[in-house]
Amino acid sequence: MVPAPSAFRVGAGDLRTGPVDPGAVRALARAVTSEQEERSGVAMYLALQDLALQDAALHDAAPYEPAGRDGAPDADALRDGREVARALAHWHALLGLDDGSDAVQHVLATLAAHRVRLNPPTADDAADDAADEPLVVLPGYAPSRPGALERVVDVVRGGRLVRVVNYHSTPRAQAEQVAADLADYAARYAPLRPGDVHRFLDTGSWGTHRPGLVVAFFDGYRNAVDVAAPACEAAGVPGWFFVPTAFLDVPEEDQRAFAATHDLDLVAEERHGRGRVAMTWDEAAALAERHVVLAHTASHTTAAGVRTPEEVRREVLEPLRRLEDVTGRRPEAFAWLGGTPFDPAEPGCAALRDAGVPLLVSGTGVERLSRP
Repeated sequence: MVPAPSAFRVGAGDLRTGPVDPGAVRALARAVTSEQEERSGVAMYLALQDLALQDAALHDAAPYEPAGRDGAPDADALRDGREVARALAHWHALLGLDDGSDAVQHVLATLAAHRVRLNPPTADDAADDAADEPLVVLPGYAPSRPGALERVVDVVRGGRLVRVVNYHSTPRAQAEQVAADLADYAARYAPLRPGDVHRFLDTGSWGTHRPGLVVAFFDGYRNAVDVAAPACEAAGVPGWFFVPTAFLDVPEEDQRAFAATHDLDLVAEERHGRGRVAMTWDEAAALAERHVVLAHTASHTTAAGVRTPEEVRREVLEPLRRLEDVTGRRPEAFAWLGGTPFDPAEPGCAALRDAGVPLLVSGTGVERLSRP
C-alpha cells in the first residue's frame, strides 16, 4: 500500500520509491489516462539528449568542448538515472505495453504520478473493476515510434533525465491546490530555467543534491497569468510558458470558438464565463521578465501538420520572430502539440534546428538541438 502523504519527508526528492503492487500500477495508469490534466499537472520523467553534439560528430564538425568532466553525469545523477531506468523498465513490463513512443510516454507519466506528485490521481470504480484487463493507450497526435523504450531507458540509465510537470489550464477554482503543489515541488526538487538544462548537459551536475525539475504551462491561457504565475512566484519556481501565438491574436469575442477548433481545452469556468480566455501580448511580455516564454507553434499544431514552406513560416519561424519582438528574447525552447520528438525528416523540426532553437521539449525527452 502507498503510505499517506504525511509520512513523506519533504526535501527527499521522489516519493514512494519502494515495491509496488502490480494491480495498483495498472489502476494508476488508468487514472492517469482519465484524469483532468488541468487539475494537478501531468508529471513526467523525460530523457535529456544532446543532439547538438551528436549532430556535430555526425557531420565531422569540431564539437564544442563541454565544461567539467566532459559532461559526464555526476554520481548523484548516475544513481538517480539507474534507479529510474530500472523502475521504468519494470513498470513497462507490469503494464504489458508495446515499445512505441505513445506507450513509453504513458509509462513515464504513470511512474512520475506515483513518485513525483504528492497527491497522485485516484482510480475510479470503473478503473478498479477493469484492473485485470489489458491497458489501452490512446493514440497521440502523431504516429507512435517503435523502439522508444530502449532509447529512453538507455539515456535515463546514463543519468540524463529531468522531471517535468506539465500544466495546461490552471483554473481559479484550483488556485490553492496549484500553489500547494508548486510549493511542494520547490521543496523537494531544484526548479530549472533553460540555462540550467544546458549547464547540466555540459557539466553533468545540477549543482545540488536535489534532482532538477521543469514546471511548464501550455497553451497561453489567461489563467496562466492570473493563477499559475503568482503561484510560481510565491514558491520561487520559474515557469516555462509555452504559447501558441495565434491564440493571443484572436479577438476576445472569438477566443472560445478558436479554442474549440484548435485543441485548446477550456475548463467550465472559461467555457461558461465572460471575457477573454487567452493571455494578452502585454501579459506575455511581463511574464518573460520573471519566467520564460516559449514557442508552441502559431495555431497549436503538430509537427505532422507542417509540410510546406508556407506552413514552416507560419507555424515555426513567425512564432519565433513574434515572441522575440514582444519579449526581447529569442525563445529558448519549442514544443509541438502532442510532444513530437526531433526528426530531421520533418520540415518543421529541420526548421527549428536551422533557426538555432536550443531545446525541443517532447513527450519522452528534452532534446538540445543547438547551444544557446
